[in-house]
Amino acid sequence: MRNEAQAIEFYVGLGEETVSNVLLYHVVPGSQSYNQLKRAGDVDTALKVLGGVQDATFDAKRRAIVDQLDRKAFVFVKNLPAQNGKINVIGKVILPGPLG
Repeated sequence: MRNEAQAIEFYVGLGEETVSNVLLYHVVPGSQSYNQLKRAGDVDTALKVLGGVQDATFDAKRRAIVDQLDRKAFVFVKNLPAQNGKINVIGKVILPGPLG
């Protein structure tokens, strides 16, 4: 319960546009499977995200998404089917850059 309260306090002060950008940073266009994300082998792959920011990468060696702040979010659950694509669950919130 304490973590939820801290999260709410954090997001309340960010403003609608910032929260929207953070959420869109977690979505890539189309229906990409986990294997498509890592198909480059050992080469890091740039990810295009819906927020218009294009410098998140998929770290193929670590099997993680890396944000602009060099935070690594490991993929825990792969290829959950969704109505409009696939969901790959990561273990951390990734950020499009420094917040406000």
